[in-house]
Amino acid sequence: MGSTRVFEWFETGDYSIKQVTKMARAAGVRYRRSQFPVGISTIHNMLRNRLYAGAFEWGGRLYHGTHEPLVAKETWENVQEMLGGRSVSNVRATPLRLLKRLRVIQNSGPFLFPALHTSQRPMCENTLNVALRRLGYGSDEMTSHGFRAIASTLLNESGLWHPNAIERALAHQDRDHVRAAYHRGTHWDERVRMAGEKVTIADMVLRPAS
Repeated sequence: MGSTRVFEWFETGDYSIKQVTKMARAAGVRYRRSQFPVGISTIHNMLRNRLYAGAFEWGGRLYHGTHEPLVAKETWENVQEMLGGRSVSNVRATPLRLLKRLRVIQNSGPFLFPALHTSQRPMCENTLNVALRRLGYGSDEMTSHGFRAIASTLLNESGLWHPNAIERALAHQDRDHVRAAYHRGTHWDERVRMAGEKVTIADMVLRPAS
C-alpha cells in the first residue's frame, strides 16, 4: 500500500489530511524505527515531497531521477493544487481523475462498475436504466443503450474515423466468428486516438464555467 494509496486517497477530494492520516494508520502505516502510527504532519510532508513523483531539489535546482516514480506526475500535481488552497470543486474534474476516484472507492474486482452482488461481473444495463429513471428520465427519453447510440451517431457523423474502428470501439462483435478471431487488433491505433478525442470532449463538458 504505502505512500501511493495516501496520494490516491487525498487526490479524490473526499478526505481531509486528518482523515487520510486515520486511514493510513488503519492500514498499518507506521514510523520505521519507533513503529508508532504516523502523524498528520508526516502525511502532510509526504504529500508535499517531490521525491514520490521522481524529482528532488538541490542547490535551488530541480532534478529528475532515473527511477520510476512511486506517484504519477499528474497525481502529484493534483495534490499540490488541493494543498495550495484550491477547493475540490474548483480543481478540474478530468475524466482520468474521475476514473481514479472510482478505482479507489470500488472493491478489488476487475470492474470499475461492478454488479451489485458480485465484483466479478459488470453492472447490468437494467441497473443503469433504473438510475436514469431515478434521475427523472422516462423510458421514452433515454435508456442505457442510448449512450452507445449517441456515441455511434456522433463518431460516424464527424467523418474522422473508419466505420469499422467505431464498431470496434463500441465493442460490437463481428458476426463472422472466424474473422473476429483474426481481427482483434484491427484499427487499434485509430481507436486509441478516438478515445483521446472522446476524453477531450468530456473534459470540455466537465470544465467548470469561468
